[in-house]
Amino acid sequence: MHYLYANLLGEWTCLNLDPSSSIDGIHPDLWLTQHPELFFEEKFISIVYAGVHYQIHPTQIQTFKMAKKW
Repeated sequence: MHYLYANLLGEWTCLNLDPSSSIDGIHPDLWLTQHPELFFEEKFISIVYAGVHYQIHPTQIQTFKMAKKW
C-alpha cells in the first residue's frame, strides 16, 4: 500500500487516514497512480482532509510504500 503524507500547515499528515480525503477531487491512492508525473508540473495541488480545503505546492507531498514482511 502507498501512503501519502502532505505538509498541511506545518504538520505532516497521512492523507490515507481520512477515507473522504482527496487530491484535486480524486482519492489519494487513485491520484498517485493516475498522476505520478504531475508532481512538479502543477503550481498548487488542492487537498481536502478532514473536511478542510488546502492548497499546497507539490513539493510538500511525500509518498512511501510499505513493504510486506514475510
